Amino acid sequence: MRALLDNAGIGDAHRVFLHFAIGKVLDDLAEYRQAMWHFDQANEIRRRTARFDGPDLAEHVDRLVAATRRISSPPTKPMAWATRRRS
Repeated sequence: MRALLDNAGIGDAHRVFLHFAIGKVLDDLAEYRQAMWHFDQANEIRRRTARFDGPDLAEHVDRLVAATRRISSPPTKPMAWATRRRS
């Protein structure tokens, strides 16, 4: 995987993937300093190439909140089993 990073022909998306993969392997091998270096490289490429659209994100979050409220709202009528008295 490290050799692939030397290939000038690969794009940023592949570089991000490779850095994260190498970081994971190194983390599993307890090579934490090297792992973090690769994670940092991957995140730097992401920061440099990612497009952030604040209004689009806000709209997406608003839709998620609205959907969650519809799903988690308590029923308007109590359920029959909840209103029965025990004998």
